[in-house]
Amino acid sequence: MKTLVCIGDSLIEGEGDELSLGGWVGRVGQKLAPNLGHQAKGWRYYNLGIGGDTIRDVHKRLGEVLAREPDVVIVGCGANDVVGGDTQAMFMLDQYEKTWAEVLTKLKALVPHVMVVMGFVARDTSVYAPNWRADYADAFMKHEQNVMALCAKMDITLIQLSTDFGAPELLSHGVHYNARGYDALAQMVFEVLEESNWIKE
Repeated sequence: MKTLVCIGDSLIEGEGDELSLGGWVGRVGQKLAPNLGHQAKGWRYYNLGIGGDTIRDVHKRLGEVLAREPDVVIVGCGANDVVGGDTQAMFMLDQYEKTWAEVLTKLKALVPHVMVVMGFVARDTSVYAPNWRADYADAFMKHEQNVMALCAKMDITLIQLSTDFGAPELLSHGVHYNARGYDALAQMVFEVLEESNWIKE
């Protein structure tokens, strides 16, 4: 039995999914284990997404991930490090990168396969809540570039949410995906898993 564990924020949790299918994680899980819930065809999956989580929260919860003895771990977070919590901490790129490095180093040492999914669901900040500052997107892009460089250095697969995933018809309240958006993201993630041959190993 192989195990997929996904951990991160509300985009892992599946907030905004009006079909209540567990967002893209639930959809990927169903592709791995169709019609039989969390366990079938040699795969089981766990969605450890919590809305509002930052990379610091993920760091604290790594024990939950490793306790499930995963074969594949997908980490998805980052936006809340910029738009939530202490204002000064949002822009501390060195601390952000350090925490990401600690998370990925530990996972890579103990888990066969690690992947990162990150990005704002839309680059146009006008779609977000009115109290979100205009410089959030710029700050997040700097954070994102650091993680991209880190993944490249550590040879970790990164799925960067492109502007194609920011189309209004894919969004719920502008901040999260709706069912159509999660369908599209699930298909992308599953294709990456297939192309990497992680599923067939």
